[in-house]
Amino acid sequence: MIEFLGMIFSMLGAYFMSRSTIKYPKTMLFSGIAFLISNILMILLAISEGMIPLFIQMVLFFLSSMLIILGNVEDKERAKKIFGVVIMTTIIIGSLINSKEFVFVTIQKNEILAAFMAITGSFLLKSKNEDIKIYSFILFFVADILYAWIGFSKELYFFMIQAIFFWYTSIRGIYNSLETKKALS
Repeated sequence: MIEFLGMIFSMLGAYFMSRSTIKYPKTMLFSGIAFLISNILMILLAISEGMIPLFIQMVLFFLSSMLIILGNVEDKERAKKIFGVVIMTTIIIGSLINSKEFVFVTIQKNEILAAFMAITGSFLLKSKNEDIKIYSFILFFVADILYAWIGFSKELYFFMIQAIFFWYTSIRGIYNSLETKKALS
């Protein structure tokens, strides 16, 4: 159930982000909220499956989601208080999960590579430069090819479907960045 709900909110977040343009700036706030929920669920999935690279990626994505939200709300103090409650709740729930052990020996190199590319893409995406945003979407696309394989090989099929959906949102993000670049020039 965690994997399924994480997939749904992650796909919503990616969809909203890929639709964000100068005409529709609020979609970035919706993206941040959906990603925040997804990141919490995927943190819990990573704990339950013992997937260290995914856990690290989702913690950083969680922070990235908070930055997206803070950049798009007026009452930043209220948002920070809500984040505090959300973080504490996630820690409590995470500590109650019966986890597979985090064993460094079992980490696959493709998990590390996919997480690194996705984390890098996430931070590059915050750039105002549309060329850099294009590179971030390319990194997401390649990372999600790896994640589709990881999902398949670990029998995490909703995770795999989510990664395949992200192929679309990455291509859409590249297209939107090219359109924005054209409109600004």
